[in-house]
Formats: sequence, C-alpha cells, structure tokens
Amino acid sequence: MRLGFSKRILLGSLILTTAVAIIGVQKARSPAERELEARPSPRFSIEQGRIEYYLSSSQGEWHSSQDSQDKVVMLYFWATWCRPCQKMILLLNSLWLQYRESGLTFVAISLDTESQPLQDFIESNHLEFPGVMVPPELLTSNPSIKGIPTLYLVSPKNVIFRKYQGVRNREQLEDDLRKLLGIEEGGGK
Repeated sequence: MRLGFSKRILLGSLILTTAVAIIGVQKARSPAERELEARPSPRFSIEQGRIEYYLSSSQGEWHSSQDSQDKVVMLYFWATWCRPCQKMILLLNSLWLQYRESGLTFVAISLDTESQPLQDFIESNHLEFPGVMVPPELLTSNPSIKGIPTLYLVSPKNVIFRKYQGVRNREQLEDDLRKLLGIEEGGGK
C-alpha cells in the first residue's frame, strides 16, 4: 500500500511528535529519579573466598563492597527476633566504635521482614551502625549463609578472612580485628 504525500507528512509528524513527547518525559524526571533508575539492584554474593555486595540501608544509604575494598569489613547477618544475634550486635557495635578510626567498616544485614522492628531496636539500644535489610531471596540463593548470627571478617580487596557462626567472645574477635587492621598489642600500628 502506497501512502500519498499528505499522509506521509502526517505520519512523519505523528512519529516526530511522539518522539519529542517521550524525550520530554525523560527530561521531566528529577535528578534523584534518574539516579535511582541508574542504580543496580541490591545484590550479595560469596564466590571463591570473596564477598561482593551492593545493599541499601534503612536510611536509604547504599553500601558497596567496591566502596570498602581498601578497608576491613565486619559483615554481620542477624535479625532483631534472634536473641543470640541481639547479644552479638551489641558487641560488634562496640568494636566498630572502638576501631572505626583505624579503618574498620561495619555493615549489619538484617533478615527482618519489616523495617520498624529494626529501627526500634537500633534506637532503643543507641546503636550507630548502618542497618541494612535484604529480601530473603537474596540470601537463599547463597548457600554460605546457613543460619544466624553469621559474621564475616573481610580483609581489604573483599577477601574473606574468617567466618563465624553463632555468638563469639570479644577477645577472639578483637584479636582477629587487630591482625587485620595491623594494630599491635600495645595499641599502635
């Protein structure tokens, strides 16, 4: 079927108008909306002794293994309904406050399904760590997490130094942190 000259002009105008409208809608979105669309989805993986993650905190901050690859990281999996986890999170928060100036990063990954219990726990215990929630399917696809509490100490370059399952004592954790941070027993580097 051949279109006449006026129909071709009309069809071309319609296509051009549609394209301009689509571009206008793209530009009308705020910079924050465009930034949100450009972000990758949350992810977490453990492969060949390395940890990779990109997770959002309950405060909307993003935590990435790329951003902390030159630091020592405590990556802790827990839930507010888990009594042993509660005991351990208080200890880890204390260690983080003590060693954060030495290059320690702390990311606590909650398996809670609602954000309010997490926020309430953080506030009622005056904790300062970044609380991250993840959808359960993000972890079920990773067989390394078999239960909580689980803590990974991660050396620079995202290499797993040690994995702890269950509650640990301060001395054991502090010894490993000092080794990773290069802190001598006397307190200096």
